[in-house]
Amino acid sequence: MTRTTLVLLFAGVVATGCSSSDTVWSSSVTKFVLSKSGGFGPSSQPTADCPYAGTEYTLVVANRMLSAWRCTPGAQAPYTLMKDSTSRALSKPEFDGLVPQLEALKVVNVDDCGADKPEVIVTLTTPSGTTEYADSFYSCDHSDPRPTLDTDALDQVAQALGQLSFMN
Repeated sequence: MTRTTLVLLFAGVVATGCSSSDTVWSSSVTKFVLSKSGGFGPSSQPTADCPYAGTEYTLVVANRMLSAWRCTPGAQAPYTLMKDSTSRALSKPEFDGLVPQLEALKVVNVDDCGADKPEVIVTLTTPSGTTEYADSFYSCDHSDPRPTLDTDALDQVAQALGQLSFMN
Protein backbone atom coordinates (compact mmCIF):
# COMPACT_ATOMS: atom_id res chain seq x y z
CA MET A 1 0.00 0.00 0.00
CA THR A 2 2.85 2.42 0.73
CA ARG A 3 4.32 1.90 -2.73
CA THR A 4 0.94 2.54 -4.38
CA THR A 5 0.48 5.71 -2.34
CA LEU A 6 3.93 6.99 -3.32
CA VAL A 7 3.32 6.25 -7.00
CA LEU A 8 -0.02 8.05 -6.93
CA LEU A 9 1.48 10.97 -5.04
CA PHE A 10 4.34 11.24 -7.54
CA ALA A 11 1.93 11.03 -10.48
CA GLY A 12 -0.15 13.84 -8.96
CA VAL A 13 2.91 16.07 -8.56
CA VAL A 14 4.05 15.42 -12.12
CA ALA A 15 0.57 16.01 -13.53
CA THR A 16 0.26 19.25 -11.56
CA GLY A 17 3.65 20.45 -12.83
CA CYS A 18 2.66 19.82 -16.44
CA SER A 19 -0.75 21.42 -16.47
CA SER A 20 -1.83 23.00 -19.73
CA SER A 21 -2.49 26.23 -17.84
CA ASP A 22 1.00 26.70 -16.39
CA THR A 23 1.99 30.34 -16.71
CA VAL A 24 5.73 30.85 -17.10
CA TRP A 25 5.85 34.41 -15.80
CA SER A 26 6.25 34.96 -12.08
CA SER A 27 7.71 37.50 -9.69
CA SER A 28 10.92 35.42 -9.58
CA VAL A 29 11.75 36.06 -13.26
CA THR A 30 14.89 38.19 -13.48
CA LYS A 31 15.42 38.18 -17.25
CA PHE A 32 13.12 37.54 -20.21
CA VAL A 33 14.41 37.05 -23.76
CA LEU A 34 12.20 36.60 -26.83
CA SER A 35 13.94 35.72 -30.11
CA LYS A 36 12.23 35.59 -33.49
CA SER A 37 13.83 34.38 -36.75
CA GLY A 38 13.10 32.59 -39.98
CA GLY A 39 9.70 32.14 -41.51
CA PHE A 40 8.57 32.94 -45.00
CA GLY A 41 9.73 36.36 -46.09
CA PRO A 42 11.56 38.12 -48.88
CA SER A 43 15.01 36.84 -49.74
CA SER A 44 17.78 38.95 -48.32
CA GLN A 45 21.55 39.35 -48.32
CA PRO A 46 23.18 38.48 -44.97
CA THR A 47 25.94 40.67 -43.54
CA ALA A 48 28.49 40.23 -40.75
CA ASP A 49 26.20 42.17 -38.37
CA CYS A 50 23.08 40.38 -39.61
CA PRO A 51 23.68 36.77 -40.61
CA TYR A 52 19.88 36.20 -40.67
CA ALA A 53 16.66 38.19 -40.51
CA GLY A 54 15.30 38.29 -36.99
CA THR A 55 14.54 40.18 -33.83
CA GLU A 56 15.50 39.76 -30.19
CA TYR A 57 14.08 41.48 -27.13
CA THR A 58 15.74 41.29 -23.70
CA LEU A 59 13.98 42.55 -20.59
CA VAL A 60 15.98 42.80 -17.36
CA VAL A 61 13.28 42.94 -14.72
CA ALA A 62 15.19 44.56 -11.81
CA ASN A 63 15.62 47.86 -13.64
CA ARG A 64 12.90 47.31 -16.31
CA MET A 65 15.60 47.69 -19.00
CA LEU A 66 14.37 46.65 -22.43
CA SER A 67 17.01 46.10 -25.12
CA ALA A 68 16.22 45.03 -28.65
CA TRP A 69 17.82 44.46 -32.02
CA ARG A 70 16.39 43.50 -35.37
CA CYS A 71 17.84 42.62 -38.75
CA THR A 72 15.52 43.48 -41.63
CA PRO A 73 15.98 43.50 -45.41
CA GLY A 74 16.78 46.81 -47.10
CA ALA A 75 14.27 48.35 -49.51
CA GLN A 76 16.20 47.62 -52.73
CA ALA A 77 17.90 44.60 -54.28
CA PRO A 78 19.94 42.75 -53.13
CA TYR A 79 17.90 43.47 -49.95
CA THR A 80 20.91 43.58 -47.66
CA LEU A 81 20.04 42.93 -44.04
CA MET A 82 20.33 46.03 -41.88
CA LYS A 83 20.65 46.05 -38.10
CA ASP A 84 18.72 48.40 -35.85
CA SER A 85 19.04 48.34 -32.07
CA THR A 86 17.63 50.19 -29.10
CA SER A 87 17.72 50.10 -25.32
CA ARG A 88 15.75 51.96 -22.70
CA ALA A 89 14.22 51.63 -19.26
CA LEU A 90 10.47 51.06 -19.28
CA SER A 91 8.42 53.37 -17.11
CA LYS A 92 6.48 51.74 -14.29
CA PRO A 93 3.16 52.13 -16.20
CA GLU A 94 4.73 50.61 -19.36
CA PHE A 95 6.11 47.65 -17.40
CA ASP A 96 2.85 47.20 -15.47
CA GLY A 97 0.96 47.23 -18.79
CA LEU A 98 3.25 44.51 -20.18
CA VAL A 99 2.94 42.15 -17.19
CA PRO A 100 -0.58 40.84 -18.02
CA GLN A 101 0.65 39.85 -21.49
CA LEU A 102 3.67 38.11 -19.97
CA GLU A 103 1.35 36.34 -17.51
CA ALA A 104 -0.68 35.08 -20.49
CA LEU A 105 2.33 33.01 -21.64
CA LYS A 106 1.26 29.52 -20.70
CA VAL A 107 2.71 26.11 -21.38
CA VAL A 108 0.39 24.24 -23.73
CA ASN A 109 0.35 20.71 -25.00
CA VAL A 110 -1.02 20.77 -28.55
CA ASP A 111 -0.10 18.96 -31.73
CA ASP A 112 -0.02 21.89 -34.17
CA CYS A 113 2.20 21.66 -37.20
CA GLY A 114 2.43 25.03 -38.87
CA ALA A 115 4.69 26.31 -41.59
CA ASP A 116 6.28 29.60 -42.64
CA LYS A 117 5.91 31.44 -39.33
CA PRO A 118 9.08 32.82 -37.78
CA GLU A 119 10.46 30.59 -35.04
CA VAL A 120 9.91 32.17 -31.63
CA ILE A 121 11.95 31.13 -28.61
CA VAL A 122 11.53 32.47 -25.09
CA THR A 123 14.27 32.16 -22.48
CA LEU A 124 13.39 32.91 -18.85
CA THR A 125 15.95 33.32 -16.10
CA THR A 126 15.08 32.97 -12.43
CA PRO A 127 17.27 32.42 -9.36
CA SER A 128 16.65 28.68 -9.94
CA GLY A 129 18.11 28.72 -13.46
CA THR A 130 17.26 29.29 -17.10
CA THR A 131 14.47 27.64 -19.09
CA GLU A 132 13.95 27.83 -22.84
CA TYR A 133 10.48 27.54 -24.40
CA ALA A 134 9.44 26.98 -28.00
CA ASP A 135 6.39 28.19 -29.94
CA SER A 136 3.43 25.79 -29.96
CA PHE A 137 2.96 26.65 -33.65
CA TYR A 138 5.67 24.08 -34.40
CA SER A 139 4.84 21.62 -31.62
CA CYS A 140 4.55 18.69 -34.04
CA ASP A 141 8.35 18.37 -33.82
CA HIS A 142 8.28 15.73 -31.11
CA SER A 143 12.08 15.55 -31.08
CA ASP A 144 12.20 19.05 -29.52
CA PRO A 145 12.25 18.58 -25.74
CA ARG A 146 11.42 22.21 -24.90
CA PRO A 147 8.00 22.99 -23.43
CA THR A 148 5.81 24.98 -25.82
CA LEU A 149 4.04 28.27 -25.22
CA ASP A 150 0.72 29.32 -26.69
CA THR A 151 1.47 30.80 -30.11
CA ASP A 152 -1.17 33.57 -29.91
CA ALA A 153 0.13 34.77 -26.53
CA LEU A 154 3.69 34.75 -27.92
CA ASP A 155 2.58 36.90 -30.86
CA GLN A 156 0.92 39.39 -28.48
CA VAL A 157 4.05 39.68 -26.34
CA ALA A 158 6.29 40.07 -29.42
CA GLN A 159 4.01 42.81 -30.76
CA ALA A 160 3.98 44.64 -27.42
CA LEU A 161 7.77 44.43 -27.09
CA GLY A 162 8.15 45.69 -30.67
CA GLN A 163 5.97 48.69 -29.94
CA LEU A 164 7.81 49.47 -26.71
CA SER A 165 11.19 49.09 -28.43
CA PHE A 166 10.85 50.57 -31.90
CA MET A 167 7.64 52.60 -31.96
CA ASN A 168 8.32 55.13 -29.22
